[in-house]
Amino acid sequence: MIYKNISNKKFFYKTKQFKNKLSDLKIFPFYKKFKVEFLTLFFDKTKVMSYYTKGILIKKRKSNLFLKSTENIKIPLWSPKIKNIKIFF
Repeated sequence: MIYKNISNKKFFYKTKQFKNKLSDLKIFPFYKKFKVEFLTLFFDKTKVMSYYTKGILIKKRKSNLFLKSTENIKIPLWSPKIKNIKIFF
């Protein structure tokens, strides 16, 4: 589960049990002023694929996951194993 702290513009990740389903996506609104780095999110790089949908761009490079969007970002929580996630606007 991801916890959002709007006042500090920080996001926190807490490990939970995950299911291997594409339908298990969490959608969070992000704003242009936010520049967020997820340093504790982990995604399996063999399962997370690069895709583009509704203005959302997700790319994987080695053990890093890069997200770029001006709208909502879908974060796949079903396959945690990536070391760093960076979000740019």
